[in-house]
Amino acid sequence: MRGNALGRQPLFPHNSHMRDCTAATLRRHSRRFYVPKILNHGVSALRRVNGRRSLSTLIATIILVAVTVAASLVLYSLFTGIFASYSQSIQCLVSINLVRPGGSASYAVLSITVKNTGSVPIKSISVQYVPEGQTSLSSISLTWDPSISDSSPLPPGSSASATAVLTTGTGLPPLPISGKTYTFVIKVTGTGGQTFTETLSVPCGN
Repeated sequence: MRGNALGRQPLFPHNSHMRDCTAATLRRHSRRFYVPKILNHGVSALRRVNGRRSLSTLIATIILVAVTVAASLVLYSLFTGIFASYSQSIQCLVSINLVRPGGSASYAVLSITVKNTGSVPIKSISVQYVPEGQTSLSSISLTWDPSISDSSPLPPGSSASATAVLTTGTGLPPLPISGKTYTFVIKVTGTGGQTFTETLSVPCGN
């Protein structure tokens, strides 16, 4: 109060101005110290999100590659098996001759030749036919030349022949009649379990 009585100016004549300057200074400092922190937190959050996205993309890519490889292996195995089955085929060329001498002999002669035209050795050949007056197949016992068995199969490109004499009697089917045609079924089995079946209509000669 003394100072005012002497006409002196107050020690801090501009208190309101100083308060404004102090507030402005604090705001600048707050911007200086807090804004970078907020930005740093934002960048870190973005990095974490991008990192998760990158990891998810990497995992998805790995899964996609694994599925593609597995599908390729399955297709390869499938087509390899198909091509192998085609390349390991069994085929035969069969010829049969059936004769009853004189047309009235008490026997008939059956001659058969099988040529292995496939790519698999043949381990067995069976022959059946439908006898005169019957509807079911009857087996014929044959001895092949050369001999055919599991241990001695017929190789590709080779032929085997057999001859059988058909007779009549108790328990035996009737003899073929000259001039009539009979059905023969030939079944061939390869060493790999493949089978080939051919049905032929064979006329009986005299």
